[in-house]
Amino acid sequence: MGSTKSFEFDRVFSDTATQGEVFEDVSQLVTSALDGYNVCIFAYGQTGAGKTFTMEGPKEEPGINYRTMKELFRSIEDERPDNSYDITCSMVEIYNEAVHDLLNETDHRKEMELQSCKGGFSVPGLTEEKVLSPGQIFEIMAAGFKHRAVGCHDINAHSSRSHCLLIVNVAGTNLSTGVRTHGKLTLCDLAGSERV
Repeated sequence: MGSTKSFEFDRVFSDTATQGEVFEDVSQLVTSALDGYNVCIFAYGQTGAGKTFTMEGPKEEPGINYRTMKELFRSIEDERPDNSYDITCSMVEIYNEAVHDLLNETDHRKEMELQSCKGGFSVPGLTEEKVLSPGQIFEIMAAGFKHRAVGCHDINAHSSRSHCLLIVNVAGTNLSTGVRTHGKLTLCDLAGSERV
């Protein structure tokens, strides 16, 4: 017989919780990225638990990825008129310990090298797209998700065994003081974990 484990949670959502309610709980993290912090929002759980639904969601009820990008640009426009921001994004898939650049139009199945560096990790040669609006990021995400599914006949089996990361770099400059910040927002749909 297995051992008993206990876990603490800040909050547990019922099965009737809306995408908006879930996003509201993490929305303040967008401000942290604008302030120069590294932020990661991820979905974890067993295959079929709703991780991809929570992160992507259907068109009529968008998930965390889409709501976060809208909030990022809304915050910049409405709350930070004294700052200028450069925003770039990348998408990677990690499948069978191989890293793939989902935005590489010519060879998105090419294995990339993951390197540790000060403050985290880097993927030399990773495609970075400069973005000016949530709509541009949505188009980039759609292209990346399309590439994620290529080469596998059972898309759900493939996606449930791979991690998908949307990486948004936020470089800010205060126009009054010249102070610069650099934050990173990583949105991650983790592979299914059957050891939950």
